[in-house]
Amino acid sequence: MAAHRNRLEANLIENNGWTNDAAGIVVRGATRELVFRDNLIRDTRPREDRRQTVGIRVEADAGPVLLERNRIEASVPIDDRRRPAP
Repeated sequence: MAAHRNRLEANLIENNGWTNDAAGIVVRGATRELVFRDNLIRDTRPREDRRQTVGIRVEADAGPVLLERNRIEASVPIDDRRRPAP
């Protein structure tokens, strides 16, 4: 089972992670047809304590993901690790 056909809209996602290179959202596995729309993703902790360096990470096996009008305050807004189709 996977989290197919889900939507995450108009949310505040902030201050995630305790180790470096944390992401606000991570899409894992063979998940498909996800929608992320109108979300604010950020880390508001003092600069030296920030760990959420990635806004949205899409891992290699994920299927289609729609990203619309998200405001992402991160060093790496989108980290898309899927491989392009041959």
